[in-house]
Amino acid sequence: MKKIILLAIVWFTAVNTYSQSFTVYSDEQASNQILNSDTIIVNADSAGQVTFDFFGYIKNNNPTSLNLHIEIQKMYVSEDNIVQLCFGGVCYTTLFCDGTIDGSAIGELHITLYYTANDTTANLIKVTVTDGSKADTSVFYVKYQPQNTSAIATVKPQTIYFSKPYPNPADAFVRFSYNIPSEQDGILTVYSILGDKIETKKINSGKQSLSINTSAYKTGYYIYILEINNKKVITDRFLVRH
Repeated sequence: MKKIILLAIVWFTAVNTYSQSFTVYSDEQASNQILNSDTIIVNADSAGQVTFDFFGYIKNNNPTSLNLHIEIQKMYVSEDNIVQLCFGGVCYTTLFCDGTIDGSAIGELHITLYYTANDTTANLIKVTVTDGSKADTSVFYVKYQPQNTSAIATVKPQTIYFSKPYPNPADAFVRFSYNIPSEQDGILTVYSILGDKIETKKINSGKQSLSINTSAYKTGYYIYILEINNKKVITDRFLVRH
């Protein structure tokens, strides 16, 4: 009897010592595990794609709630590109966050890369997930890979001038100055960092300025895309801070 009890204690200790408190998967069905040092490739769907999304799923292997710390590190990210970290449906302006997963539940990890630079370089991000006790850690990499064409489809024509946003950060408004040749009317579209369309402004040809009321915008980064004759010529960002 003592031997059986001893074996049970050894088994219990081994399970709790060597089984990880969480597991990371690349699918919501928790069938494709992401192992330590794995590199997950996120490929472009089209030549002009500027937004790349990685979805990971962290499963709590315990019957009780689990606290996690998640941190992403830019191993190589082009200077103007933007990285957004979201976990459990909440998005952050930092490259790290803390969250909780209920017992035996799965939490969604979402990391978005916005290509705002006119390049074709693959960007690499390191992801580190650690449980609250810092006993278990998972480290893997996400590689965002555009096609062999410009990430923003068309280089800005030399005959078009469109200024950087000012003031930046913005509070009540953000302005642009521009000079666009005749018969080249355009559209400026503003998106949230999550890709939701906020508003669209018509850009008339000529030497003019454009003012956008940002007083109702939430604090954070916004993406704007300028299209001339249905071609994307500028993709950039500005910050709203109240």
